[in-house]
Amino acid sequence: MRCVNLKQFLIVLLTLLPVAVWAGETPLFLYRGLRATSMGNAYEAIADDLSAVHYNPAGLTQIEKVSFQFLPIQLWGTQDILDQALGMTEFMSEVVTPLTSSSNPLVDPSLADARTKLVDQVTSLSSKHLGTKADLVGLGLSIPLVNKQMALGLSLYFQTLADFQIVKRGLPWPDPILQILDDHVIYRATLQGAFATSLAYRLDIDQPYIKAVHFGTTARLIGRGEASDVDNPFAVSDLLNPDRFAEEYFSLGPEEDITSLIERQFGYSIDFGTIITPLEGLNLGVAGRNLVGGIGDNTFPPNVAVSAAVRPLTLLEMENKLVDVTLATTWDNPNGDDMLGGYALDQYTDNIHLGAEVRILPNGWIEIGLRAGDNQGFSTFGADLRLLKFLHLEAARYSNLQSDWWVGAARISF
Repeated sequence: MRCVNLKQFLIVLLTLLPVAVWAGETPLFLYRGLRATSMGNAYEAIADDLSAVHYNPAGLTQIEKVSFQFLPIQLWGTQDILDQALGMTEFMSEVVTPLTSSSNPLVDPSLADARTKLVDQVTSLSSKHLGTKADLVGLGLSIPLVNKQMALGLSLYFQTLADFQIVKRGLPWPDPILQILDDHVIYRATLQGAFATSLAYRLDIDQPYIKAVHFGTTARLIGRGEASDVDNPFAVSDLLNPDRFAEEYFSLGPEEDITSLIERQFGYSIDFGTIITPLEGLNLGVAGRNLVGGIGDNTFPPNVAVSAAVRPLTLLEMENKLVDVTLATTWDNPNGDDMLGGYALDQYTDNIHLGAEVRILPNGWIEIGLRAGDNQGFSTFGADLRLLKFLHLEAARYSNLQSDWWVGAARISF
């Protein structure tokens, strides 16, 4: 192998690292609000903001005024990609620079340690989730109707995700770098947009042990574009000849453009939810998501969640203007995880979500929210700062059956 080819291989590999995401299947792109995620997704019985459209539409009748939300961007990054970024300088100096500076990097005995580290680095990709995803241009609106007994909810949002996977293939070459060159590279880049509309109704009963019952449903239209080589994966060695690689895998006909490489799919889903309020400060909720629907030829696995939420100070009639506390729990079927059944642990924790929230100076001009939770056995936590009652700055650490995520967002909500 000529030195220039090894350089090309390393450059391509290192270029892919910051955007690579490990995933075993096409995700369903669930909407995840940071308040709910930092509370372990124990949210179906709370659902008192615009996230109710996605978690439990019955909660929209708890919003007593016209509400609007604009989310320019919500960024997600895994712990693994953060670790890789922090170690990249050392990797470049100890591995990349010595190998690319040598005229014979495959056999130079002084580079044995660098070659070993390169192989270890590439091999470790199969067990890491290196990547980012983004929720873009999210819009939400809730409008009370009929003396606030009904509510209309609307939501439009876009999401992106890039999947990248190295799969072991080829003959067992004695040289580990030659073995890497036989491996297949499978990629997938996806953009999804969804428009959801919800309708909710509240029935006031005002009896001793049942104050109100809320009902709601959400219908969601989904469009997805995906570019992938899953059906015709290329080998790492193909990257060493960029011209031939581009011609074989990305060549376009005279009447084609780049959009011809994108597979388009359309689908829909329908959710239903209810919330019962036995006492002021106590909610019991049931939500059924994806009860009907799918995208392309795939049917969405349905998810049913049973939830309870309590505001202890309200329940004990000890409300104050300095602090508010909410505790919540949810049980759902295994389709409640983020890959909807794709990463089940086969443990009882697969079904359990726990969450707690403390809000300091609630409804004040400056409001602070602190949250923690347990998402199917994985710890979550987060915080938000609301300024002037409309600007929200949010951050969360979210862990699920797939990976550990750091998430940040800024949104306008009033």
